[in-house]
Amino acid sequence: MDIRVDAGWLLAVLLASMRLAALLVMVPVLGGAGTPPRARVLLGLALTATLLAALPLHVSAPDLRPASLAVAALRELAIGAVMAFGLHTAFGALGLAGRLLDMQIGFTVGSIFDPVTRAASPVLGTLLTMLGAAVFYAMDGHLMLVRAVAFSFEQLPPGGPFRWWDAAPVVAQFGTMFVLGLTLAAPVVIALLLVDVGLGIVSRTMPQMNVFLVSIVVKIFIGLLVLMATLPAAAPVLRRLFDTTFGWWQQMLG
Repeated sequence: MDIRVDAGWLLAVLLASMRLAALLVMVPVLGGAGTPPRARVLLGLALTATLLAALPLHVSAPDLRPASLAVAALRELAIGAVMAFGLHTAFGALGLAGRLLDMQIGFTVGSIFDPVTRAASPVLGTLLTMLGAAVFYAMDGHLMLVRAVAFSFEQLPPGGPFRWWDAAPVVAQFGTMFVLGLTLAAPVVIALLLVDVGLGIVSRTMPQMNVFLVSIVVKIFIGLLVLMATLPAAAPVLRRLFDTTFGWWQQMLG
């Protein structure tokens, strides 16, 4: 039995797998330090080959010159980085909300090790990031991610010309995620601001009272209480975080 392999298609798979490699390395919910590198490489190659075989794409014959191959590889890495940036901003909004809450409540000194970033992360920031990952998988975000990759192959086939993106959508995405991050932290921040005002009045009327020590316990109690009360109402904001990311992918890749 004679088995023939299309060298052009195989090279297209290798180039497109670099797009998946950037996603698998940079996306927080997929590129954790606990994932073996060999598993990520095999997953990227298998998913790329499956998508390219299933989609009705016209893959142009790649130029085999080293300079052209280097430009094509950089193009695929850039596309993967642009797609990963969308999810990074979503989880960055959760990290921003968590850092604001930790700073206001007083948990900043109690940082823990985050296995995803391999760095010390705030307590509530890590909690919100884990909650965001749970919501991402609950709303079938991983399937939407695969659809986004397939959409990128349809709009930007492997081996095509290099493309420059406009900076305006990137800046707009930063602004949107910053607003959504503040929206998540706003109830607790406002409640703790009122607590600070109340403790300031108490310190003026009762100067013999050690307000600093009292405020540590009161702010932790009030902060966690308001967070637990408002967390169920944060589900629409979390869904909007990822819905905005999916819409941003269509805007950048279309």
